[in-house]
Amino acid sequence: MGTMGRAVASAAVGLLIIGVVSANAPTGHGGATEAGSGAARSTGVAARAGRFKAFVNRHGTAPQKSAVSHVTAVEWIDERDGVPTAVDVHTDFTGGLTGKGPGPSRLIATAFAHWIHAHDSPVTDDGLVTVYDTDGDLIGGGNF
Repeated sequence: MGTMGRAVASAAVGLLIIGVVSANAPTGHGGATEAGSGAARSTGVAARAGRFKAFVNRHGTAPQKSAVSHVTAVEWIDERDGVPTAVDVHTDFTGGLTGKGPGPSRLIATAFAHWIHAHDSPVTDDGLVTVYDTDGDLIGGGNF
């Protein structure tokens, strides 16, 4: 599959995940709920982003630390038995697939996989992390 085909497939996955959001209200992880008011939910995803960044700053590589410094929110989109199976990571990158975010998004996805595996047991074998730029455009992703 060529680059354009992968981009289209990734965009389709992103749209599928957006559909999941409307069908499944996200819940918090570790006892904190994200359901409810928009302000409480924003605080929850921002707090999770802070915990993710702190983990990567302690355990990540220099390139991962640089990439993850751009993360603004980490949102559980779907979960099974309290373990996330679909996660959206929002960043402050701009430009969508043609901007500077696609390369670092792979590092963010890899760092997320390390973080989730370090904190959750059992971890799903088929989790999907999708990374978005500041405008909500898909810039990358990976599995965890």
